[in-house]
Amino acid sequence: MVIVAVSLLCDTTAWLADLILPAMITPRCAGDYRISPCGAPVTANLQSARSCGIECANAGAQKFYRRNFTISTDAHAEQLREWAVQLSGDYLPDDWQRVSSSASTRVAVNPTLQLYYKEYLPRSPAAALRAQVKGSRATRARLNAEALLQAGIDAPHNVLWGQLPGGGEYLYTVAAPGDSIQRWLCETLAGRNAEQLRLRRQLLHALGTFIGRVHATGFIHGELRPDNVLAALVKDQFRFTLINNEGNTQRIPTPGKLLLRNLVQMNSLPLAVLGRTDRMRFLRAWRRQMRDLSPMEGKILAAEAYHRALRKLPAKPP
Repeated sequence: MVIVAVSLLCDTTAWLADLILPAMITPRCAGDYRISPCGAPVTANLQSARSCGIECANAGAQKFYRRNFTISTDAHAEQLREWAVQLSGDYLPDDWQRVSSSASTRVAVNPTLQLYYKEYLPRSPAAALRAQVKGSRATRARLNAEALLQAGIDAPHNVLWGQLPGGGEYLYTVAAPGDSIQRWLCETLAGRNAEQLRLRRQLLHALGTFIGRVHATGFIHGELRPDNVLAALVKDQFRFTLINNEGNTQRIPTPGKLLLRNLVQMNSLPLAVLGRTDRMRFLRAWRRQMRDLSPMEGKILAAEAYHRALRKLPAKPP
């Protein structure tokens, strides 16, 4: 039986109430509720409920959380399963758009519902054998996102998952707020006026702090490229979300070579986009979060990541 997990963004409420679940949605604030096969809420995780601009009180303090909903019927799940079958072929249901992805996945987004569909296509026999040992890519993506959320690190909220007739698997997630780090640095903050420079420095410092916190918790992202980290500016503070988490691992203590790999991946943008001073600002903020490393170990890792990333770049900016 497919387990259904529902966590919808606040701006989808009207669509769901009008078209799918009349009088079946109960709004809840500051919580992330999931549904078991019998329809009972089984998890409430305060840490995983994050900002979408809805302000609500928690223990007398004003904080920002994602507003979540408990859904007590399978009607919406059946609609999503029907869409999954259609999206796995050449048919695009209304309001769905294809998204560029790797050859081993098929991705679509519904901007109205702020919902992503990701299909994990069957790969080689060796990959199928590995999936029997480690779990399928869809399962790893779902469980790894849940592990991040349980640790208080933002990741896409799982909505529904299952298997397709052809053998592939699919996973629906709520669209995370913000744009990729790559877009922030290449487009939004590409200028050199005073405000853009201020935000750019703030972004890189906050990003280094966030990645350091991820690593200090023992998580290593499978491919920590700048387009796999989303950033949203909320009340003059940057909030980050890790996406595409199927390759993540968690190991404590975390091997230095895995930390180094992630740092080099995050510094893969060309010098014209991410200069030397920008890289050092990011790495200094990262190092301050790595309290399990000695000061010398942190400096050596940061310096090696810096030099290794530069060696991988073209000799001159494009």
